[in-house]
Amino acid sequence: LDAMERLNPCYSCVVRGDAMTYGMQLVNALKKKQKEGVLKMDESTISIMEKSVSTTEDPIGIKRKRRGIVYNPSNVWSTYAQNKDYLANTPHEECASCLVKLRHDLFDQITDQWCKEEGRDKEDMDMALRQVINCILTDFTSSEDEFCFVDGALSKLSGDARDVASMVNECISVPRDMGAIPASVLRKLVLDAPKPRIL
Repeated sequence: LDAMERLNPCYSCVVRGDAMTYGMQLVNALKKKQKEGVLKMDESTISIMEKSVSTTEDPIGIKRKRRGIVYNPSNVWSTYAQNKDYLANTPHEECASCLVKLRHDLFDQITDQWCKEEGRDKEDMDMALRQVINCILTDFTSSEDEFCFVDGALSKLSGDARDVASMVNECISVPRDMGAIPASVLRKLVLDAPKPRIL
């Protein structure tokens, strides 16, 4: 697996999935079987599984070190994106690009959940996503083995921006919607954003 990720950038960038996507697929399958009456499972157990899936740290194993080798996703992405005009040069730019391209489909998926909060409409949702994308483009940084955001940047995100990031994060399927490396930028933002929600 390590060799495939480092030596075959195509695998890491567009083929492999991530822990959150696999986990969400499992949870959704269990819910379906429960609804069909095939499976008897306590609601609290499924809820715990959902929470566990959505808070998966390091979903693509950035911090994994074996035999003294560091997996550097930014370098892997740069290698793969070279001479491909349809891809952004960096993982965070590709993440932002995918969110812009997918925004209408994502909005369709999260509108009902978003509008449950009194006083919020689709325009607020659009503004919140713009704030998330701006944060990804301007406040993201990476070291040799870690994706992170500039100190204090995530605490400046509005409550609406944190909400929309979390909802969109749960809708993104890897690798269907975006590759594992750019998706990990969004996953990191959602995981590290301060909680509870601030209005």
